[in-house]
Amino acid sequence: QDSIADMAALFIANMRRRQPEGPYRLAGHSFGGVVAWEMACQLQAAGAEVAGLCLFDSSLTRPDDAWQAGQPEARVAARDLAAAVQVFARFTDSQMSLDEAQLARLSVTEQLDSAAKLMASGIGSQQAARQMVEGLLRISNSHRAARLAYRPASPSAPVVLFQAAQSDHQEAGALSGQPWRDIASGSFEVQTVPGDHVTMMAPPHVAVLAKALQKALDQQAAKHQDPRRQG
Repeated sequence: QDSIADMAALFIANMRRRQPEGPYRLAGHSFGGVVAWEMACQLQAAGAEVAGLCLFDSSLTRPDDAWQAGQPEARVAARDLAAAVQVFARFTDSQMSLDEAQLARLSVTEQLDSAAKLMASGIGSQQAARQMVEGLLRISNSHRAARLAYRPASPSAPVVLFQAAQSDHQEAGALSGQPWRDIASGSFEVQTVPGDHVTMMAPPHVAVLAKALQKALDQQAAKHQDPRRQG
């Protein structure tokens, strides 16, 4: 599934096999939040009820999008792989890293070998690590192309954006959720939670996020039961 619309349609089909009718409450982290947004749009266009949408540090654009458009493949791969190793290190609480500038001097194949060799101890084998980094690079390229081609509609469902306090999206507009706010046609709220784009989903910060999410879901449920509480 290459486009965000196609991804959303596939997820909706699977979801409706389990729950044919709404109300639906949707959520997604990072790129998954963009897909969840599109799911809300498609569901509402089909007449289904969407009672709430939660985004976890999701952004319509990335700071590097414009830069990457004019760069050679090896340069873009170097940045993506260096970032992937950094994320892996944060999840595994390790100190591993790759120098982006040094990687960029290598071919993409050599870059993949370097990343796999570094991550092998945490994955189990260099072969498994190589398969993983190949998949990460493929997904990164696919997601970037899909995001750049996406033209979002405006769902009327209430939206809560949980923004990481140490956000990767350093532009002022992204930090305020303004790009989402500009196209939301229903209520829109931003809540800041501890951690960064990765660690907000891991202990100890995820416990704070879970409490904030539960409160948001309870409020959405209450508004759904009593429409007079909307707003």
